[in-house]
Amino acid sequence: MQALIVHGHELHLESVPDPEIRDPRDVVVRMTGSSICRNVAVIGLGPIGIMAVELAYAMGPTVVFAVDPVPSRRELATALGAVALAPNVLKVLMQPV
Repeated sequence: MQALIVHGHELHLESVPDPEIRDPRDVVVRMTGSSICRNVAVIGLGPIGIMAVELAYAMGPTVVFAVDPVPSRRELATALGAVALAPNVLKVLMQPV
């Protein structure tokens, strides 16, 4: 099985026989298939949202949009390569024309 290993903000794929939870902050997500589009949006950039940004990049989308009201969380997502947006900006972008 291929596992996405995340250490801090570094990630890499590794072959493992079975996933292990070694730390209370570890998470195991089993994916049986995926269909990543060219663009992905992650709403909420807490610890799991940031992990979702990293996972999305590992799966190969063109752009990851990251939405959160907290500026420091958006800055972290930007450092990871995402296009970070405040929720009020997202509402403006989604207005009907």
